[in-house]
Amino acid sequence: MSVQEIVKNQKMKRMYLMYKRIGISSLVAIGTIVTGCSWHHDRAVEQYVTALSLKTAAFDEDAINALKEAVRLDSEFTMAHSLMGDIYANNGQYQEAAGSYKKACRINPWSFSDHLKLGKVYRILEQFSDAIVYLSKAYELKPKNPEVNYTLGVCYYQTEDYDNARRYCLQAVELDPNNPGYTASLADVYNKQKDFDMAIESYKKSLELAPDDCQAMCGLGAAYTNMERFEPAIYILNRAISLYPQDNRPAILLAFAYLGSKDYASAYKSYKTVSDRESGNTEALNGMGVAKMMQFISTGSNDNTLSEEAISYWQQSLVLDPQQDKIIRLLEKFNSK
Repeated sequence: MSVQEIVKNQKMKRMYLMYKRIGISSLVAIGTIVTGCSWHHDRAVEQYVTALSLKTAAFDEDAINALKEAVRLDSEFTMAHSLMGDIYANNGQYQEAAGSYKKACRINPWSFSDHLKLGKVYRILEQFSDAIVYLSKAYELKPKNPEVNYTLGVCYYQTEDYDNARRYCLQAVELDPNNPGYTASLADVYNKQKDFDMAIESYKKSLELAPDDCQAMCGLGAAYTNMERFEPAIYILNRAISLYPQDNRPAILLAFAYLGSKDYASAYKSYKTVSDRESGNTEALNGMGVAKMMQFISTGSNDNTLSEEAISYWQQSLVLDPQQDKIIRLLEKFNSK
């Protein structure tokens, strides 16, 4: 027997023993799976590249179809799920985006961007508790990222956990002090915690960075009103109205500031501006009623015209929204009189 034949026989013997241990059928199956997985993944990558090109060309629907095929071929293809989430989110399909990002997070629990994006989508959907779960994971991965701190703070604010809201918004401001939105959100938290001095300071910093920001002007006006500093409140809110004449919020806040300063005629006028613009605005109707009733009480007159007008506005408001306990109590109180 030649040397080549001896070597060949030895190889065959080793292969026989290996086959005997694990079974020929198992080896055949493993080989098929490995080859199949590789082919499927390669095809999935091709579909992903196609989707990228389609997305760039603004063919989003075709891009989604290509990505669906990619994840059908390889269900663990994280980048395909993530890109699908991006396209859905950009088109306002937030439920679909959440589903795609959630799959990406499950496959790759160390993906900061997917956890952050999922948290932001849940915030848009007003599912704040779910948002906090995924944003907290993103925070664990990158605690010094200002955006994740800010978004966490805003979500905690919405759940009325103002201590955590303050913590994360403050960190966001420290990490990115030149972002006016971060500073204004921190000021909103201070307002809720009745720390009005800090709120005013933060709103002013925000307005230094973005002088025409309506949110910051409204917040500053509200903080001044809460401190009974009505003159600066009225000034800043009138400025907001001059810049955003169709926005109801500064007009409502201005009316409230006028109520606080006991200028009931101006308060009524400001509320009426909103009501004329939006006839179904119950806040404006309720405010008009309060302004008229306060006018009636302050004059000490026996003429019930003002009080009857007030009651009429509250009744109109209740027709639009019957679930207003405060207005029901006001009607019961003044009707009895």
